[in-house]
Amino acid sequence: MKARNLIPVFAAAALASSAIAAEPPAAVGLTLDAAIRVALKNHPRLAEARAQWTAAEQRAIQAGLRPNPQLVAGVEELPFSGGPGKADYLVGVTQQIRSDKTVKLTREIAEAEREKSAQLLRSAANEVNSRVHAAFAAAHYAQASERLFVERIGFLESAHKLALSLAEAGEIIPGAAEIAHSKLDHELLDHEEALALRAQAFLALATEMGTPDKPVDSVHGDLAADLGIDQLQQAAAKLDNLPGLQAAANEEAILRLRAELARASRIPAVNLGLLYRRKQGADANALDLQASIPLPLFDNKKAAAAAFEADADAARSRREQLRREARLSIGQLTSDLRMTLQRLEHIREEILPHKERIVRRHQLLFEAGEIDRLDYTHARLAATGERRHQLETLRETHRLWAELRKFSEARP
Repeated sequence: MKARNLIPVFAAAALASSAIAAEPPAAVGLTLDAAIRVALKNHPRLAEARAQWTAAEQRAIQAGLRPNPQLVAGVEELPFSGGPGKADYLVGVTQQIRSDKTVKLTREIAEAEREKSAQLLRSAANEVNSRVHAAFAAAHYAQASERLFVERIGFLESAHKLALSLAEAGEIIPGAAEIAHSKLDHELLDHEEALALRAQAFLALATEMGTPDKPVDSVHGDLAADLGIDQLQQAAAKLDNLPGLQAAANEEAILRLRAELARASRIPAVNLGLLYRRKQGADANALDLQASIPLPLFDNKKAAAAAFEADADAARSRREQLRREARLSIGQLTSDLRMTLQRLEHIREEILPHKERIVRRHQLLFEAGEIDRLDYTHARLAATGERRHQLETLRETHRLWAELRKFSEARP
């Protein structure tokens, strides 16, 4: 089986039977799918992105609506005290009338901003998904590594006891027992460090899930499950579909629309007013019609339009830079991932089976009385060293996979 057709990821099949809620109980090992679900619900960055999208959605609903009319009421020629009652009483409405082009552009800007917010929300979901996956891989590795230390400590304790017995019987020199004791001490110290690293990894995972106050006690999954990467690479290769690049394209479109709106606003809005007048002195009724138009003598919006065009050019350049960086990152991650997969496949297909054959051979020799238990224990210890190498490679594989995952699609 070729390495390019494989990628280790954590199996989530156990999720169907556990039915973990958004905040899974600590008694059940946390799976990757459950961790991602919790993060998509609780992560503050996603909450912020959702709120920004909601705000943009409401602005899009509001955009393009006509301004409210104004009610006007007043009195003219109000006499001073003692004078005849000849005041004019007025009541009516005024309405601002904007050009259709201005209304259309305002609506288009709001819709483009809404789409930009949606793309930023998807980009945030990708980022959170990737970070949770990487944190879960680190936690899974820390947990498996700590358990491997426990297993090795058991072997080293057995080896130390055997070495002491053999030294007392005169079959080996006393220094060999001291060496066995030193190895056990080093492993015990490393185990203490592994415990601390596991606690730190679990806290980091809880933080990436957006629930730092609810610690994770254990994680569950198949660290070496295999899935193809072809689909992931195909999705990542479609750069125009990346939410971050689409958001940058929306930003450029918004700025160009704003420049067009600034130019369109040189045609001023018209304010019309219709008022009913009651002439008290003449005992008559009348209607007043008025219109006001701002004169663009000083501010003709040219500079504002030019500024928006320059900002749009900057946004286009920024988008192109993001595209180049994304293409470079995808290429580098894909190359590193393939090399890591080849190393992982070699460990799994060649090194580990070889170590297992050595352990079985030592077991047969031990059972046949050809070697002592100490030699058999050393063979088993050597095998655990290769298993640790496999764990480290798996962790690196998941880190690279999570980075590449950012360039595909995740639903918030």
